[in-house]
Amino acid sequence: MYKAYRQKATRKFNNTPQFGWDSKFERGVGEDLELRKLAGEIVDIKRQVAIRLEVNGYLVATYKIDFIVEHNDGHLELIEAKGFATADWKLKWKLLEALHQDIYPGSELTIIYQRNTWSPRGSVANIQRR
Repeated sequence: MYKAYRQKATRKFNNTPQFGWDSKFERGVGEDLELRKLAGEIVDIKRQVAIRLEVNGYLVATYKIDFIVEHNDGHLELIEAKGFATADWKLKWKLLEALHQDIYPGSELTIIYQRNTWSPRGSVANIQRR
């Protein structure tokens, strides 16, 4: 008689969830932001905030941004920690770029790209601000 073995489920991009974080890289970015908060460089951090992207009163998509950071001068920075950019993400990001000033006036967008995937925390290769 044959035994049925269940294959271990894998995540979409083979990332490893880290105790409430979606990936090791996102956890590293979050820990760095927490240290900046403790040092007094930033006022507040919000994680995994859902943003409704509406055009002409119609909900087009919902974007879940990784972090919203409130700086000491009061302006907001929307931060996305990105390991792999999919076509769906690129489309939603362009929509967010077009609408973020209407949703959060005076805010800026930042993408932190992961350089490599073999490093435990990942290393930052590129930071883009808009």
